[in-house]
Amino acid sequence: MSPLIVYFLKANLAFAFLYIVYWTLFRKDTFFTLKRVFLLMIFLLATVFPLIDVGVWMSTNMSMVNMNIHEVVMPDIVVSSGKGQGDGGIFLRWIYGFYVLGAGILFLRFVVRLVSIIRLLVGSKCTRIDGGKKVYLPANCAGAFSFFRLIFLSKASLDGAEREEIIAHEQVHALQFHSVDVMIGELMCILFWANPFVWLLRLEVRVNLEYLADRGVLKSGFDRKGYQYHLIGFAAKNQAAAYLYNNFNVLLLKKRIMMINKKRSRSIARTKYLILIPSVVFLAVLNNSSASSLSLPADEFVSKAVVVAEPVLPQDKKKTVYSVVDEMPEFPGGDMAMMKFLQNTIRYPSKAVEQKKEGRVLVQFVVNEDGSLSDQQILNSLSPELDEEALRVVRLMPQWTPGKLTGKAASVKYTLPVMFRLTKDKTVMTDNKTLVIIDGVEGDMTKIKPEEIDNITVLKDEAGKEKYGERGAHGVILVTTKKAK
Repeated sequence: MSPLIVYFLKANLAFAFLYIVYWTLFRKDTFFTLKRVFLLMIFLLATVFPLIDVGVWMSTNMSMVNMNIHEVVMPDIVVSSGKGQGDGGIFLRWIYGFYVLGAGILFLRFVVRLVSIIRLLVGSKCTRIDGGKKVYLPANCAGAFSFFRLIFLSKASLDGAEREEIIAHEQVHALQFHSVDVMIGELMCILFWANPFVWLLRLEVRVNLEYLADRGVLKSGFDRKGYQYHLIGFAAKNQAAAYLYNNFNVLLLKKRIMMINKKRSRSIARTKYLILIPSVVFLAVLNNSSASSLSLPADEFVSKAVVVAEPVLPQDKKKTVYSVVDEMPEFPGGDMAMMKFLQNTIRYPSKAVEQKKEGRVLVQFVVNEDGSLSDQQILNSLSPELDEEALRVVRLMPQWTPGKLTGKAASVKYTLPVMFRLTKDKTVMTDNKTLVIIDGVEGDMTKIKPEEIDNITVLKDEAGKEKYGERGAHGVILVTTKKAK
């Protein structure tokens, strides 16, 4: 599962959770300003929290008294038993394409509505009324609305008995920059259009802004009963722009009138808005607890190393081990060199191919102070043949550059995931003449950084030769970077 999919899953879950909290506890409150802040915080938290890795912060701030060995989970090394990447990648591309198409259509609609407002502005006559209040009079608009600091009135609104109320209403929208909230809601619906909770939040934002404007009108001294009658009788007809500006008349007029007549919430009820704090903590814990299950996908390359610290006691009491070190140990030549070594060395056992065994083998080992490897073990047994193959390759590794703490060598525990995946053809051993294809073009793996890689797949000799001719006779490494997605 790619990082982008993981991000959208977490963000959408956060939108659902926070909307349920809002709808359950705050929907009927009369603290309209607090509700405005709360709704905007929902948009911020849901989009930002999946990007925050609390586990990294905790691992760098834990006491070394309770920790002994630092564990690093390296990226998956995918070993394919034959050609192709299966239909999963094609299906994901279709999903990506469909989602982008939906977002593109909504963005185009958003732009069209913006253009419609600009056209209204260009074709409007600017005038000042009621003591110098600046308004615009469009020729083809039958309603009243505001967009940021711009107030638009139709001639019918200008001549009507409720003119002062309409202007007061739109001034509240304009002076409090309600259009910012509307625009944020529109953009969230474009990015997360498949999530119904985002659309519901957008609706709550718009309704709450109308509550704020209604309260502002009544605070200005207008008659409460007369204002409600004017609300019922007034309607804006320019619906194309109504989604982006603050329309005086909304579909939920009944709710507005009920809120005008509702008894104000008690001040003590403001304290329940502090529930936002435990909500943030819950999301942070959820994000951290799900990191381990989402950071090692079953069939894709993990682009970044994940640092995990665990309280493991040292088996050798003569050597000192630490939970956190200043410089992490490194395979000779770096991560890319290690991946190339593994891809050129690993064989897919023939017995495992016959038995159709596939999946991930986790090999754990310790990089000692002298750079040697020890304590190799299998964390999850997949099959005896695949387990032994993964151990064999790790034992063939050359001496590492040891990790250092305050300038001195230290022991570090590593977990290396090796993904065995079956396709159609049987695998044979590769050599150092492996062809590397990066984003469809022949390239050099040493020239790209690990964090730039999104997916990597290995085609063994026969499959590589069939697809790339003699160039792929010794195996092919297919690399897809994040830039290419």
